Amino acid sequence: MKHPPKSLSMKHALELLRQQDHRLMLMFAPNLPNGKAYYVVPGGYLEPSDAEKIIARPDVHAYDDGLFPNCQQSWKLGG
Repeated sequence: MKHPPKSLSMKHALELLRQQDHRLMLMFAPNLPNGKAYYVVPGGYLEPSDAEKIIARPDVHAYDDGLFPNCQQSWKLGG
């Protein structure tokens, strides 16, 4: 697969992230040109520009470190 899957809308991604146990995650995606992709889990693929807007929100914070300390790979909305 050369192209990313169909993306969630920003509105739908935020609706999903308001639900318990939903996270925004940065994942390895060898099938994509840059090798990484953002997903709302559970939910689906999210365009990088929309993911970056969500991460920049003041009510979004890192959920845990990724493979290395201080290298966030997942975020959640709210407290």
